[in-house]
Amino acid sequence: KFKQKQKQYTDKIFLRIQNSNKPKNNKILMPISFVSNFNKHYEFPRSSDYIFYYREIFNFLENLNDNVSNKLVLRLMPNLPKKNFFIKILNKNFPNIYYEIPEDNINTSLKNYSFFIGSINSTTILQAMLSGIPLIMFLHKDYFIPNHNFKKYYEFLKKKHILFNNGKSAASFLNNKFENKNFWYSASIKNARKYFIKNILYNKYKL
Repeated sequence: KFKQKQKQYTDKIFLRIQNSNKPKNNKILMPISFVSNFNKHYEFPRSSDYIFYYREIFNFLENLNDNVSNKLVLRLMPNLPKKNFFIKILNKNFPNIYYEIPEDNINTSLKNYSFFIGSINSTTILQAMLSGIPLIMFLHKDYFIPNHNFKKYYEFLKKKHILFNNGKSAASFLNNKFENKNFWYSASIKNARKYFIKNILYNKYKL
């Protein structure tokens, strides 16, 4: 019988991007998920999960200082129609925030950008962890409840100020710490990320 402890991600291909981050700019990468899930008339999301998710995105953006927001690039979904409701909100409420509809692979961005912000629990966060790019995440309980097998690892990230409960607290921390490279590249942060990755991936994958 298969008795090996379940892990959240199992694809070894992720390990190919390990320590690939070699920044070519001082920009902050923030992928936005689910923006294509607005209905065909671009008027409202399909469920409350999307409302809660976008609420935290906007709370994060509203609480960034100019030093951080001026470096921020929102990476939207590929092939996203420009009539999308999320883009309309960005143009109206955050005219100074730069966004892009990407043509390149996310791994290229993880290699070239200086910082990463995760806002949804996805494989992209794991890819960012593996790449070595400095990062923070915010995952609100209204749209993210971790599997009980992995909850303690997410709680560990909170203690290390890598994961935050909401967009506002993440923005506040980033405003104060963004320029502190000693913090982001400290042994404590590196070990915390390594601990998280090793317990999310199968232990047979050596990191």
